[in-house]
Amino acid sequence: MKTFDPKVNAAARPNWLPSELYPFRSHFFNYRGAKIHYLDEGQGLPIVFSHPAVGWSFMYRALIRILSERYRCIAVDYPGFGLSEKPVDYTYSLRGQSEALEALFDHLELERVILLGHDTGGASAFALALRRPEIAMGMILTDTVIFPVSEYPFIINFLNTMEYRLFGWVNRRFNLMMQITSRFAFKTIRLSATESRVYRQSFGTPEKREAIRKILLDLKHDEGLMQQIYQAFKEQWPAVPSLLMCGEKDKLVSGGVYDRIKKLLTNATTLLIPGEEHFPHEGQAELMARQIETWMDRHFVSSGVSNHF
Repeated sequence: MKTFDPKVNAAARPNWLPSELYPFRSHFFNYRGAKIHYLDEGQGLPIVFSHPAVGWSFMYRALIRILSERYRCIAVDYPGFGLSEKPVDYTYSLRGQSEALEALFDHLELERVILLGHDTGGASAFALALRRPEIAMGMILTDTVIFPVSEYPFIINFLNTMEYRLFGWVNRRFNLMMQITSRFAFKTIRLSATESRVYRQSFGTPEKREAIRKILLDLKHDEGLMQQIYQAFKEQWPAVPSLLMCGEKDKLVSGGVYDRIKKLLTNATTLLIPGEEHFPHEGQAELMARQIETWMDRHFVSSGVSNHF
């Protein structure tokens, strides 16, 4: 595994983000007057990581450490998340995130990539693929949903709860969503005190905590987008090489979402990640990375696609 310099680019990071945990060079580009942060590590076939509402590029650090040995790993922080600023006139939404991701593609002149989306990050990335269907040579879906959430009572009930004014106040005041995630969402390991602190402090303001809620609620509010994504997977993308990974204890498995995606995609490799729930990237990063490598070798390296990068 690559050895990273723990002092790299230390001046570009806040004091709550230790270089030994996040030892990557930070890059920024201008988007609507705001500085948007992204990582760009390694060389070869590009994998673009799209993070969920409760997260940012930090959640992919272990995967990037491993995969950047062989591939180019690009991980954006969406506007208002992680180390990215929020444009003054920006509205938190899945479509808004897809537009920011498109701006990154233009900035880096990306043409063909592997899209990796987790949770709402899947919808944001796939919304871009709706506009630019040529960009996705392959898709990695981790614990995400590609159907209108109104079809799943356990999802819509949770989102309905988030709409309560009291829920919003508690989340903004006490960082509720991040507190719950950092304490209970990582099952096969226990986060260190420093890792937990990074997760919490990355959502250290009421606005950043409210951004979580707005992005999650957009799954419900933008039913049209989710229907478009479903139709694209059903009619345009079923044979696109796909890798579907999900924690075996995730409610998306028990609720039938995982099996429905598995049946829909005709060229998919699937993996249930043992012992994990909705955020397996911490406890099972090694397993996930090796599965990605095997899948990439089968579909792209052995066929010579990687020679074009």
